[in-house]
Amino acid sequence: MKVSINQLATAVQIKNTAIEFKVSDTKDKHFGDFYVDKVRIEWCSGKKHQGNGVRLKWEEVAILLGSEEAKKAALAAAKKV
Repeated sequence: MKVSINQLATAVQIKNTAIEFKVSDTKDKHFGDFYVDKVRIEWCSGKKHQGNGVRLKWEEVAILLGSEEAKKAALAAAKKV
């Protein structure tokens, strides 16, 4: 995987503008964009634009990744969809 940041200031404090990560494989095949802001994270697969992706509030991220068991259960459920 290759992950790059589109915007980065020297002192990173997320305020109103999200930080965008471009995600691609090692052959530069684009998987999607990952946005991080002060309220949520958002995954936009393929060519989806910000605002049209899957959003999680930080509280939801903490629940999903709060333990290895929670992460495994979430991944198993997602694979069934």
